[in-house]
Amino acid sequence: MIDDMSRLTSLKTTLKHYKESLEKLKNEENPYEELLNNLLSYEPKEDKSGEIEELRSLIKHSEFLVKLLTKRDSYIRQALMSKYLPLLNERLHHYLVRMSLPHKVLFNSDLTVSIQQFDQEIPYGNLSAGQRARINIALSLAFRDVLQTKHNYINLYILDECLDVGLSNVGVRKTVKAIKEVAESNNLSMFVISHRDEAKESFDKKLNVELRNGFSTISFN
Repeated sequence: MIDDMSRLTSLKTTLKHYKESLEKLKNEENPYEELLNNLLSYEPKEDKSGEIEELRSLIKHSEFLVKLLTKRDSYIRQALMSKYLPLLNERLHHYLVRMSLPHKVLFNSDLTVSIQQFDQEIPYGNLSAGQRARINIALSLAFRDVLQTKHNYINLYILDECLDVGLSNVGVRKTVKAIKEVAESNNLSMFVISHRDEAKESFDKKLNVELRNGFSTISFN
């Protein structure tokens, strides 16, 4: 029993406040309702642990194969190299002779290279720029021959600025003569891209590409 009027008034005010708060809560949206519905409707995904283990095993196996093919002391790599290195070295020697280069260049089974002149070992860095240029061109042609034995006939060959670095005028003429003989003997469609004036008169057909105002113009001779 409440005999204090002020106490009664305070309780009535508190009750009114609680009723208003309750009504407000009833009209509000529960921020966790959507999350709860998502959790209730969630279905566990299919177990992929088996597939993951298979992929891990495949990656491990692939890494092992890469090591077999790239490590220098790998017997698999050496066996593969021994199959094609004789042909590579023979064709490389063939093209070096055509380019009037007296050096002997041989690749070993671990793909290290040996360069000799008059039976004396020479580091690649000690060669002149022209000698290095001719060796690089001869090597490119030799690799083409090796690839052709593994695959089908290759009838298109593009040499980009191979004559522009290191070669003297005489070197350009000898190199052009060699690559033209290769093109004719192998029935190749060969494109030689060069900025050397000496090379312009060495070929029967020429495409001149000139950049003007940001656009390239092409003329055929």
